[in-house]
Amino acid sequence: ALTVENCTINAEQTSSYSVYGINGRKGSSLTVKNSSITARNTENSGYAYGIYADQGTLTVEKCNISAESSNLNAYGISTYETNASISEGTISAQTNSSSYRAYGVYSSYGSVTLSGTPGISATTADFYYPSTSNYKVVFTGTMSAPSEPYSFIGRSGYGFTSGAYLCNI
Repeated sequence: ALTVENCTINAEQTSSYSVYGINGRKGSSLTVKNSSITARNTENSGYAYGIYADQGTLTVEKCNISAESSNLNAYGISTYETNASISEGTISAQTNSSSYRAYGVYSSYGSVTLSGTPGISATTADFYYPSTSNYKVVFTGTMSAPSEPYSFIGRSGYGFTSGAYLCNI
């Protein structure tokens, strides 16, 4: 288990590799609180991940997370087979490429629980689940503007479809 609290992490990559603000590898339990995480890739190839979590648990509380890629995908938070809980703070993902995408929260085979209305903004979609029916977003507490509506994109036939959004919970 790893806890990151009251930290500032700035990760920048100027070569052709991906950059991670925090990279939680297979089976990890990661908690991030009251921190600022920035991942920026300024090269022509390589993704940017604010936080990546793989096959474990992720708790994010009152954090400001941003991912920027000059030419490929950017992910504020990306999870695979992970149960994530996100409360308050902001998540931003931006790309300068019209050929690639940026996602606030990108999740496969897991669940995301939101509370305290985190501000999520991304070039492509606030939430994206690529190809699974095992994705769940849970809203707890009172959700209110300005962070709504959240935009969702998912593979057709698996719940939400491109262009769908959820608001005024």
